[in-house]
Amino acid sequence: MKFYSKQHQYYCGTDLHAKTMYVCGIDGEGKILVHRNIRSSPEAFRESIEPYRCDVAVAVECMFTWYWRAGNRWDEDLLLRLRSIPGIGKVLSLTILYEVHDIARFPRVQEFVSYCRLVKCAKESGGKRLGSSGRKLGNVHLKWAFLEAAVLFLRNNPKGKAYLQRMVRKHGKAKALSILAHKLGRAVYYMMARRQTFDMERFYQG
Repeated sequence: MKFYSKQHQYYCGTDLHAKTMYVCGIDGEGKILVHRNIRSSPEAFRESIEPYRCDVAVAVECMFTWYWRAGNRWDEDLLLRLRSIPGIGKVLSLTILYEVHDIARFPRVQEFVSYCRLVKCAKESGGKRLGSSGRKLGNVHLKWAFLEAAVLFLRNNPKGKAYLQRMVRKHGKAKALSILAHKLGRAVYYMMARRQTFDMERFYQG
């Protein structure tokens, strides 16, 4: 996975909550420029960093309340492509978009599904497999999104249900849904990387 490393003139960190957020802004030398508690609203935040918006990097510490802070950085095209997947609506598509941020961070699909917690990391020593590790690594919100998408994908989808039953017979009921979520994760990676819409026939062939 690639990490953001670009240098900026100003930096802003925020501790974001549902009703308030604490904003701290500094310059490249560490001088404090902004340090106060404000309302959690786009207007209040823009006003607090207005003098530094020409070149500022913003970081956010929060749980589920940050999406409005990211703004509309993606054109409507990518959002509609995600919603072409049966079962993925407005909430799941926005969750995936904002949690992934930039699909180019993941050079390979294997790194993406690992980040989404859709595969287990193998633990090996001396050529022998000793189980799995790293279950808590990656993005728990994306894991939730893809598991939820897998359940919704099956609604009014006879072909999807038939595929799941084949996985149940082969791997058992507990693992079958995880396999479907993993398959959806792989499909989303290629859709975002190649700017393609969902292809049902290709999905079952892969």
